[in-house]
Amino acid sequence: MAIAKRLIGVFCIASLLASPVFAQEKSEMSPADAMKALQISGKWMQIWVIYAYTVPVLEYSEYLYSEEIVSGDDCARLDEAVINIAEVAQKVLPKVGDATLTREGHACVDAVIKWANAQANYHKTGAAKYKEIIEEAKDEMEKHGDNIDDYLDSLGK
Repeated sequence: MAIAKRLIGVFCIASLLASPVFAQEKSEMSPADAMKALQISGKWMQIWVIYAYTVPVLEYSEYLYSEEIVSGDDCARLDEAVINIAEVAQKVLPKVGDATLTREGHACVDAVIKWANAQANYHKTGAAKYKEIIEEAKDEMEKHGDNIDDYLDSLGK
């Protein structure tokens, strides 16, 4: 749910930056800076969409496992699919054109990969030690996601 809220927030920031109201209000941001911020937000949204897919798939995989609907190996296949998606996102990040978003984005995607790897291992083995790694990865993802939100918010000021 937090990821969906972030995605909506990013869309709202981009809408604000592009709106005529924003253009008419006095701001410390020049029109050129506003356009750059809009472009960066737009590029970031292309990557942020990845989270709209990866996090729900990881949560769905855990649901299937905990309810014993399918085997742990089948759940691990879903987790591994998330790793593939996230690895492609890592290749797109340098094209964002903003060092802060690239750095924080890499950290966030790394956390998704860490979560997916640990969850795949948990689903294959049932070993509880992976649960702690999963929680750490979720916390890391949340932290870097918050950093991204704060940075995007600062672009509109």
